[in-house]
Amino acid sequence: MAEGGKIKMRAAIVGPGAVGKFLSMKLVQVDGVDVVQIGKKDSFEKISAELDFIFIAVKQPDFSAAIRKLYPLIGSNVLIIPLQNGIEHYEILEGRFGKNAVAGTIGGLEVYKSGKKLVWRRSGNEHINLASRDNAARRRLSRELRPILNSTGIKTSIGNDPKKILWEKLVRMCAIVGVCAASGLPIGKVLQDNGWKNSLVKALKAATEIAKADGTSVSVSNALSAILALSPKFEPSLLKDLKRKKPNELDAILGAVVRRGEKLGVGAGPIAELILKIKKKYKLK
Repeated sequence: MAEGGKIKMRAAIVGPGAVGKFLSMKLVQVDGVDVVQIGKKDSFEKISAELDFIFIAVKQPDFSAAIRKLYPLIGSNVLIIPLQNGIEHYEILEGRFGKNAVAGTIGGLEVYKSGKKLVWRRSGNEHINLASRDNAARRRLSRELRPILNSTGIKTSIGNDPKKILWEKLVRMCAIVGVCAASGLPIGKVLQDNGWKNSLVKALKAATEIAKADGTSVSVSNALSAILALSPKFEPSLLKDLKRKKPNELDAILGAVVRRGEKLGVGAGPIAELILKIKKKYKLK
């Protein structure tokens, strides 16, 4: 929370989880940035000043409840930035809030909560990718938000194609999450096993074909290179959530890709197979 001096930016971070806490921790270090973090039980109406940006950092199971609470916070100038995995959440926000909705992804770090502690494994390439089709929104992101995020060490890019940045991450996450969860292994051991690595490549190729049918070209080789560059110890949060029997994003990541494939008439067999293995392994309905 900024104390004294001129306020450069007012932001709310919706979600008390690891990503929300990480982002809040980074932003409060910047002079002139006023940040409020909103948990499940907090009242959004308590915020009196109009916000500039709202970051949504909840996972899929809490998404619907979070956006229902957003309405009291939505001023004419506020930009809503979800940092979730998947693609359907952004389409919902865009449908409800129009040009106020900005597509966003976060990457280059592994951050999770262990009890009350925030565990953060740095890669040196922490980044946020943002995209909006609206020219005025992109100008605001460039002038107001990017300099602040960059000053915290979070490299920030801004584009004009929301689907592109969402699919580029979703294609990778679909393969990583699916195979790590189905095997119960971190990515390093997955890549050492020919069978699981083959499953990962098949899922990657299937997801890129669905993305292509949805109007977005994603390079399989680039996606695979990004996966190979991960720390061998990397475990997606979905795997941690499944092991702990917590609400998870299986449907938001793998389920969303399968649904999009069905809608567009593109096969998603390797991904659907991973979903079945995950449900069987963790006794999910």
